[in-house]
Amino acid sequence: MTPPEPTSELERALAGRPIGGLPGNFRARVLLAVVGELAAQKRSERYALAGLAAAVLLWLNLSVTAVTATYAPLPERPAALDPAATAEQIRHVLPEMPRRDALACAIALRGGAGLVHSGPVPARAAFPRGQSLQGD
Repeated sequence: MTPPEPTSELERALAGRPIGGLPGNFRARVLLAVVGELAAQKRSERYALAGLAAAVLLWLNLSVTAVTATYAPLPERPAALDPAATAEQIRHVLPEMPRRDALACAIALRGGAGLVHSGPVPARAAFPRGQSLQGD
């Protein structure tokens, strides 16, 4: 479908009209505006990074404060476990496991037994006797 003839005349008239030139300082104004926008964007990125760093420091500060203010004694070390007996218990649960592997697992369990507290948490005050948050 072709457009009607009056549109073609209008297009020719618009194409034939003189176009004014750009002002002499147009390029400098555009470059100045672009540099200003880029600087503002970098500033906002720096502010975002500074805010993130402040949030991390605040979280770290609160975590350290909570850890140092909490009284939680270390659990007693369990009595020495016999690796051979533990290996037999492992082989009772997993009969297909070779004896040597069961003994290796028993030794690893014995080594890590004191690292993890698996018992109930003792019901004690948050601070040792005679101490409080105010320091009295």
